[in-house]
Amino acid sequence: MRPNSISLSQYNRLVAPRPWLWWDVADNTRLSLDSVVEGILARGDWPDFLEAVEELGMDQVREVFFRQIKRQRNNYRPQTRNLFQIYFERHA
Repeated sequence: MRPNSISLSQYNRLVAPRPWLWWDVADNTRLSLDSVVEGILARGDWPDFLEAVEELGMDQVREVFFRQIKRQRNNYRPQTRNLFQIYFERHA
């Protein structure tokens, strides 16, 4: 398994049922963990988020999110970023 890659079971549960979240990716079987978390948080809905937390764990989703928003550039809209910052600070 590549570093920062997802397992087959994680792919089957989080990526395969939601191809529209990665419409811009030629081969979504090669997504990194960071890409999966970002796709779900930025483009998914609340049930998608809850499934990601169930599959990956709250701590891992939180860690990826906060690492991503520390970067100069990220793909989160300001409203999405604010929502998850508040949520993770209160619930994780």
